[in-house]
Amino acid sequence: IQTRHVFCDSGSDQDCIANTTAPTNTRPCHDISGCTWALGPWSDCSTSCGSGMRHRSATCPSGIAEDCGQQPEAVEDCRGAETGCGSWETGEWSECSSICGEGVQVRNVSCGKESCADELKQSSLRSCNGTKPYVQC
Repeated sequence: IQTRHVFCDSGSDQDCIANTTAPTNTRPCHDISGCTWALGPWSDCSTSCGSGMRHRSATCPSGIAEDCGQQPEAVEDCRGAETGCGSWETGEWSECSSICGEGVQVRNVSCGKESCADELKQSSLRSCNGTKPYVQC
């Protein structure tokens, strides 16, 4: 609470009270000079293998976010501990689907364990050009 001294400039409060009501001598105040964000610890990564997210709390002690300035990030990307991640296993490429011109080859791509990092998965398709001997295109 802020306070101030209120007085009548004639020196007699009776002179001022007769003409107007006295202004208030107190008011609530809101000091934000020491407001800083209180940050909680980061959570574990949402995945044990590959890319995930982690979270933390960010609160302003006054309860008014604007008092603390720009809010720090409360969510960020993370990578799970790569231990325990399976590796992608790939089969042999099939023959080209076309004997003449552009075609595709396919192969089996599977995870050797319970979980593999999706971003490391190799392609199961690729383009090819069929060029069989003794075939005129």
